[in-house]
Amino acid sequence: MASVQFLLDNVAVGAEDTAAPYSVAWNTTTAANRTHTLAARARDASGNVATSAAVTVTVNNAPTMEQDVSNTQPLSLANTSPSITPAANTLIVAFISAGRQGLGLGLGLGLGGDAAVNSVTNTGAALTWTRAAWSNNKWGTAEIWWALTTPAHAAMTVTATLSDAMANSMRVVTFSRASPLDGAATAIASAASGAHLAPAATLTTTRASSLVFMVGTDTQGSRTMVAPAGQTVVGQSNSLSNTFWVQRTTAGVPAAGTAVTMTSTYTPASFPDRWNVAVIEIRTP
Repeated sequence: MASVQFLLDNVAVGAEDTAAPYSVAWNTTTAANRTHTLAARARDASGNVATSAAVTVTVNNAPTMEQDVSNTQPLSLANTSPSITPAANTLIVAFISAGRQGLGLGLGLGLGGDAAVNSVTNTGAALTWTRAAWSNNKWGTAEIWWALTTPAHAAMTVTATLSDAMANSMRVVTFSRASPLDGAATAIASAASGAHLAPAATLTTTRASSLVFMVGTDTQGSRTMVAPAGQTVVGQSNSLSNTFWVQRTTAGVPAAGTAVTMTSTYTPASFPDRWNVAVIEIRTP
């Protein structure tokens, strides 16, 4: 045998291999999440060609984080992200958290009144932004907003406008191979001061290989949040004695219908603080 050409859906994958043991490296993230066929076409020194029987394989990769930018403000009515440049068919998710702790000598503006994000916008060609989940009844808010680019978008910034000025943080993440968030599983939760509950919320995935993300606001202290095994803190910041953080499942959740509890711990282990969290499923197409 002189060479072997590997085929994906009858299209060549990589270069023709001319040395045993005849193999090819295939990056499955370049293929759509669906069933595919793999085959090998062999050629001998005389030019005779034969193709093997095809083998069926299923590609089901989790969505991929492409860009991740953030900005934290000590006291402001709006938060504008660093610039991103989304490719075509990119899911853009803004994880926004804000808190009133540190305002009014620590009493909380409006004696602990709720907060909210009034709108999310972007520079350049306007995208449609939708709020997917929010929890805002413990001196702050934790919110998830999203938009989708169909054609590629020029470099842009994202701005979240709050109901009033307070400490806040926004993390904007872009995803490839991800579906719009319409119909994605969500969950919200909150706890009052002295409830002694670790921040946590549970959702049930609707598709295989989903990532699960949580955004949280601790409005009672500057903490260092720690994720459990299988989860990763994407980023966290502190401002005016508020703690803002985003975390995710480290890998895609293999099966649809899986209950996933996103949770964080901190010191002291009695968990005395009030908090808000919102959780979202980032799904494959």
